[in-house]
Parts: sequence; structure tokens; C-alpha cells
Amino acid sequence: MWRIFNILCVMTIGVSLVTNSAVASEKQGILTLNAATKLAVQNNPDLAQMQARAEAMAAIPSQISTLPDPEISFNARNLPTNTFNTGQEDMTMIGPGISQAIPFPGKLALRGEAANFEAAAALQNITETKSWLLGNVKHTWWRIFFLDQALLIVKNNQDLLRTICSGCPHQV
Repeated sequence: MWRIFNILCVMTIGVSLVTNSAVASEKQGILTLNAATKLAVQNNPDLAQMQARAEAMAAIPSQISTLPDPEISFNARNLPTNTFNTGQEDMTMIGPGISQAIPFPGKLALRGEAANFEAAAALQNITETKSWLLGNVKHTWWRIFFLDQALLIVKNNQDLLRTICSGCPHQV
């Protein structure tokens, strides 16, 4: 029972330290956890590159699942090259043409589905990278917070020892 009470007391003190330091840090311009995570997400070039790639990949399915562009051509056969006179040769053929490649049925839909899956995978990569980045930033921030608090405790202990031993013959 006492063990649980002690754990709750330590947790309450820890939460109050974090809350008090967060309020004080905003006033002093110290980097808070929320500010650190926002900065990491906003200023990370890898995350920005992945976001741009995902946006580009989101536009690909509509392009892939459409028919290719038709081709317009102009044909000339048996045209005499010495005079370019179309009446000189009876077999001369000149004419415009339009051609359209039509893929096997279902092929365009499958290409569109594959592109959709790749675009979704790119979005999942962003989510995964963002989670990894935020986890690392939070872990590092808490380690720095711990070290900062430990240094503060050591300084307070040194000050306390100095005040206690101010009358002692052996100065600390």
C-alpha cells in the first residue's frame, strides 16, 4: 500500500515539475516538447520530400488509367523525290491518318489500381516516418529535460551544502 502511495507521490511531483517548467519555459523562450515536435515536423527535409513524392504519386493513377494519346500522321508513298510532283507517278499516295492504341481489356484498370496502391504506400511512408521522427524528438527532449533537472538538483544541493556548512571550518 505504501509502495503505491510513494509511486503516486513521485508521479504527482513529476507532473507538477513538467507543468511548472512548461509554463516557465514559455515565458523564458525555452524549447518545450510541443514546440520541439512542431519544429521537427515543419523543418525536416526528408519529410517534405516524402510529402512532395506522395502528392506527385497521387496524380499518377488518373494518368495511367486513361487511353494513350491518339497519333496524327501524314503519309506520302511513292512520291517522286526529284520533282515532288504527285501527278508524275500513278501510284503516289498522300493522306492524313489518325491512330489510337487500345490496350487489352482490363489492363488500364489494373495499372490504375497498382498506381493507387503505390500512392497509398507513399502516404503510409509519410505516417511511419513522422511517427519515427516524433518518437526520436520526444525521447531526446525527455533525456535533455532529465539532465537539466538533474543539474538543477545538483546545483540546489550544492547551494544547500554551502549554506549548511557556512559556519563550518571546512568550506565545501
